[in-house]
Amino acid sequence: MVPVLVAHAGEKELFYLPKADDVRFQEINKVDNEKGWPFTVEEGLLACIYAAGKPLVMFLVEDGLEADNITPKLRSINVSPDPFEAIFGNMAVNDLIADEGGNNEVRLELFSAFYEIGKRLCEQPRGSLVSPGEL
Repeated sequence: MVPVLVAHAGEKELFYLPKADDVRFQEINKVDNEKGWPFTVEEGLLACIYAAGKPLVMFLVEDGLEADNITPKLRSINVSPDPFEAIFGNMAVNDLIADEGGNNEVRLELFSAFYEIGKRLCEQPRGSLVSPGEL
């Protein structure tokens, strides 16, 4: 039997240091003719972990393998309706974010829907891999 790691009060504390098994994942992908897809790739993982007492939602994609040729190399961006996190926090990896004509307001609106899904993902048991469409 696999142990279920539910969110605990300590996980939501400001100074809690998250561990790898605290992350929750959901596979997501763009559906044909979908409007409002904020990413430049068509599939990836939505991930959520509590950081500094609040949900931190990320979009992750595999980008080959690490030097050991076993471990996947991941790239990620913060998915947040907060302008500082969504715009300035993603400056180094903004090639995963759809351009939307440089309109930051549109980017924040598109991120908002995925952020809400990510927050619900954070309420799942720690270590979860949720199937597409479950949230």
